[in-house]
Amino acid sequence: MRGLIMAAAAALTTLPGIAAADQTVYFAIDSARIDAAGMESIAAAAEEYRTEGETAVSVVGHTDTTASPEYNFALSRRRAEAVSAELVARGVPSDAITTAGRGESDLAVTTGDGVSEARNRRAVITVDLAATPMAPVLEPAASTEWNRWTVGVGPYVAFNNESGEEGWYVGGNLVASYHATPNVVVSGEQAVFWAFGADKEGVGSRTALGLDYDFSGYGLGDGIVPYVGANVGYLTVDGSSRGGFFAGPEIGLQFHGFTAKVAYDFVDDRDAGEGVISATLGYVVQF
Repeated sequence: MRGLIMAAAAALTTLPGIAAADQTVYFAIDSARIDAAGMESIAAAAEEYRTEGETAVSVVGHTDTTASPEYNFALSRRRAEAVSAELVARGVPSDAITTAGRGESDLAVTTGDGVSEARNRRAVITVDLAATPMAPVLEPAASTEWNRWTVGVGPYVAFNNESGEEGWYVGGNLVASYHATPNVVVSGEQAVFWAFGADKEGVGSRTALGLDYDFSGYGLGDGIVPYVGANVGYLTVDGSSRGGFFAGPEIGLQFHGFTAKVAYDFVDDRDAGEGVISATLGYVVQF
C-alpha cells in the first residue's frame, strides 16, 4: 500500500498544472540585495525550468512588518524583480516569468506590527509544470515609485573653518530622499541655522543635492545600514552672500528610523582646509 501511495504521488508531480517544490530567497531587512544562498536557490529554480521543458515561473516577493504597508508593498515588488532578473540572467525567458509583490499581507510567520522577522523577508519562486504562464497575482493599486520616497528632519550642527571667520552653525535640517535602486539614493537637503562666533553672526542656510550608496543587505545587523556619498550645493552665512558653492563627501548611518551623518563641504574660493564640517541627526518617515 505504501508503495502504491508513493507511486501515485510521484505521478501527480508530473501532471500539467502541478507546481514543483518552491525555492525561497531570503533578504536582509529593508533590502532587495541577493546573497550567496539566494543565488543558489535561483540557480536551482533555473535548472528546474530547463529540465522540466515548457513551464512557467512565478516570483512573489514578501516583507516583514518593520515599515509601513505601502513601503513594504514596494519593497516586495523590488525583491521579486531582483530575483526575476537573476532568473533571466540564468537563461529563463522573461516572458515565462510572472512577478508580484504582496508586502506584509502574506507572512510566513505571523507577527505583530513593527516586528523584524527574517523568515518573512523573502521571495518565493514557483516553477509550474503548466505550459502557460500563471495568472498574475492581483495587487493593490499603488505607485511603487512614490513609495520609494523618504523624508527626514532633525538638528544641524557645523563648524566653519574659514580663516578669520571660524565659528559654529546651529539649526535644523530637512532632507527628502528617493531610492532609485535598493542601494542608490538621490537626496535634497535644506538646512537653516544661526552662525555663532564669527565676526558677523546671523541666519544662514545650506542647500545641497546628494548621491549616496547604502550598504543594506551586507549583514551588518537588523536596522543598521551605513552609507557613503557626495554633496554639491550652495552655502550662505549670516544672511549675506558670503559663502559660495561647495562640494564634498559624506558618511552616514541609518538605524531604526534615524539617520546620522557627517559631511565636509569644500567651499569655492577657500583653501581645502577651510571648509565646513557638519553633522546631522534626522528622524526618517517612509511613504
